Amino acid sequence: MKNGTLGPFLLSGLMIGPILGSGVILLPPMAFQKIGSYAIWAWIVIMTLGGFFAAAFAQLAIAFPGKEGASRAVRAAFGPAVGQLASNFIISAVCAGPVAVLATAATEVARACQLPGHHIPAITGCLLICCLVLLLRNVRTVGKAALVCSSIIAAVLITGSALTIAGGYSTSGVDAEIDPFSFGQVLLLLFWTIIGWEIIGNYSSEVKKPRKTIPRATAMSVGAISGIYLLVAWAIHVCSADTPGITDIVTPLLGPLSPVVLSVITVLLCVTTYLMIVGGITRLVSSLADEGRLPAFLGKSNVNGSPVYSIFFFGVIHVLIISLLQLDVLHLEQIISFANVFFIANALVCILAAVRLLDSMLLKLSGGVLITGFVVLLCFSSPWILLLMLLITLTTMLHDKIRNQSKRIYE
Repeated sequence: MKNGTLGPFLLSGLMIGPILGSGVILLPPMAFQKIGSYAIWAWIVIMTLGGFFAAAFAQLAIAFPGKEGASRAVRAAFGPAVGQLASNFIISAVCAGPVAVLATAATEVARACQLPGHHIPAITGCLLICCLVLLLRNVRTVGKAALVCSSIIAAVLITGSALTIAGGYSTSGVDAEIDPFSFGQVLLLLFWTIIGWEIIGNYSSEVKKPRKTIPRATAMSVGAISGIYLLVAWAIHVCSADTPGITDIVTPLLGPLSPVVLSVITVLLCVTTYLMIVGGITRLVSSLADEGRLPAFLGKSNVNGSPVYSIFFFGVIHVLIISLLQLDVLHLEQIISFANVFFIANALVCILAAVRLLDSMLLKLSGGVLITGFVVLLCFSSPWILLLMLLITLTTMLHDKIRNQSKRIYE
């Protein structure tokens, strides 16, 4: 394989860990506590939708390759203004969201090392530096690091879950009848597990034989992610603990080391999430700079082909946000809320484009379900963040109009 290109294994390595994210630690216990064994059916529904979600973005990445990713497909479907809007949404989300991811990892490090909470921003900064150094390497190096992390995570969770299930523990609770509203609430909660596939297109220009590699990597990733989530959810269901958690299902494998290993897994999940998301969006920023839509210096790459100035751009913003966290000007919940709204808004626009561009009726139907879910999620968002999203939308449309008028004058 040529330097700087991704095959199916390295591309899937970039996807599996980040899409699992901290959700694989938090959500299976939460879903079980809310609706008991019915959670298994909720997971099956969500993983099925996740497969269609992944397939839609894989098809878009093949049909519209390039560092700009899914935003290019949006531009083809709805014009340059909406394409730029999708880019602005995802860039806005990545200005904040990855800090929350690293802060989650830093919290685990502080807990494992028994450090006081005021050390968390400093640990977050150290993790940020490590991630930025990795991102400055070529994409194969990042892919290998992510693949190793994803493999460790998958091995521990799959083996621990299998041993728990094989142990034949009795279910920890008796299921009561549930109403459709409770089941729907859990489905809404689990929607978060399928966010992240939209980044795959940003790596398409660095994939070897995209028409073969992207579908293979997507199929491998969907299979691994779905298998891990379903196994973990089933293990939670049969675990004998009163309030089962991930620590309980890896205990048959790791014994007293379970809390420590779980902390390591959480850190690895968070680091791979940062690498995948920031790595993908820096390529988007570089592409927009090459097209003249952002300052030209952001398009420059180093000898490894990494968009060095785009990486530094996000690094500076993330350092600023970490500093504001340290000063208690911002809180982690605010950062998460901000990022979530813009991630969902970007996914909504991209799925609308996929529904318009792709011929598959099955993808169109599943896209309709996803669009409905994303709209509902936005309805539960903070009003001030929705107002900011509206402001970005209006500003983007106005800027595009001025840009078009300037072009006509010069022509």
